[in-house]
Amino acid sequence: MPKLIVSGRGGSGKSTLVTLLARRLGEQGKVLVVDADESNLGLGAIFGIEPPGKTLMDYLGGKTAVKEKLVAMLKGKESEQVALFTEKMALDSLPPELVGWDGPVACLISRP
Repeated sequence: MPKLIVSGRGGSGKSTLVTLLARRLGEQGKVLVVDADESNLGLGAIFGIEPPGKTLMDYLGGKTAVKEKLVAMLKGKESEQVALFTEKMALDSLPPELVGWDGPVACLISRP
């Protein structure tokens, strides 16, 4: 699955660009937009998508749990792996409490 990351200064048009790209790519198949910008709480609203009941961070157990897993990995041996996800997920199998859909476009909020 191809991935695209959009970054830039505040007010540079990131949300507009992501919305236009997602809508266009949605004409060819399903698209997942991951909103990881803590300063912009309205990306889902631009798509007309209701905010999901949980964020990805909530799903992973909260900041404390994720931090503990990452610290454990950093303190461990290089070959040791820490699993944040207990199961493989595909776009169609993402938990509904994490993802809001508008046709072929899904929006996942990664932070509180």
